[in-house]
Amino acid sequence: MAHQEIPIDQLLMIKEITPVNILKLHSDPKKVKSLTNNHHQIKITKLTKSNVSGYIKTDFGVFFAKFDIDVGIRCSCGFENGISNSYSGDQFSFEFCDHITALLLHLIGIPDQNFQKYVQDMVPKSVKNQYVLNYLFEKGLILKRDNDTIKCSQFGKLIIRLYLYPVSGVLIRYKLENAAIETYQDVVKEAYEVLKAEVKVRDYKLLQPILEWCDEEPIDDILERNKIIAGDLYTTKDNLERIITFIGIIAVHLSESLLNYLY
Repeated sequence: MAHQEIPIDQLLMIKEITPVNILKLHSDPKKVKSLTNNHHQIKITKLTKSNVSGYIKTDFGVFFAKFDIDVGIRCSCGFENGISNSYSGDQFSFEFCDHITALLLHLIGIPDQNFQKYVQDMVPKSVKNQYVLNYLFEKGLILKRDNDTIKCSQFGKLIIRLYLYPVSGVLIRYKLENAAIETYQDVVKEAYEVLKAEVKVRDYKLLQPILEWCDEEPIDDILERNKIIAGDLYTTKDNLERIITFIGIIAVHLSESLLNYLY
């Protein structure tokens, strides 16, 4: 396989990443070279719009592996393809096992243009869903039961009930646990950061006017001094009220969770 860099637009998921570059990103190059030369016996057993799976025969046994749009990447060897055990950490542990790598090499190597169109559509979608699962596991929004099924955590359930973006909920939790929030100005500033993460605001142009409004300065003076229009200010105010309400609810949840843990 040619040693060339993965295009930045694919690496950042701005453009759909190709199966070849997925292989480069999530497989050990030495293992790829070894598996390419070993030529394991592989049999495709399922081929649908949402799933491609099959058996890989190796010197150590036969393993079942699959790329699935709904559940991600799975292998019967038990290796967690894409899910680390450090759910609270910021770093993803995302490397394919040898069997997933071998299956992907096999799929990429099938010399049929129509089949390759299918592979280039299906495999990236499976991996993208695995990224989503990774994030939810890493941030504690979902948990794995003893029987390998997935359940929603109490924090995850709260985020669902609040109709919050998972990223917003995680950011609010992080700020409550790490930021120095002592005054109402601090609350407004942290809530504004959440709006920025949600792309509800593009910059900090409206932050100072909002703080002035909180200090009960006349609205006309605020608009004239900051050269802004009333509609933008009212919209930002409404969005901030929503986030500040959620900050309060999540703060109560975190306090109760800590008390339950201690007692």
